[in-house]
Amino acid sequence: MNDEHDRRYLNWIKESIERIYAYSRDHPGALLEDGPIRDAIVWRLETIGEATGHLSEALKARHPPRGALLSFTDQTTEPPR
Repeated sequence: MNDEHDRRYLNWIKESIERIYAYSRDHPGALLEDGPIRDAIVWRLETIGEATGHLSEALKARHPPRGALLSFTDQTTEPPR
């Protein structure tokens, strides 16, 4: 994989983080309620996890993922046991 490939997914991650921030800033407590804002935030968190899976191994080796994000993505992408 090349730098352009990683850049595309990193931009996707950045956009998702910015949108999560905007949604949560404009709608405090949205994660505590069922509704479209909560769905949007959760979907964006899932896209971050999905995008990290598409990053090159070289990039991931230079910047290992954080434990909390890995834990979250494992919980949201795997069915309950």
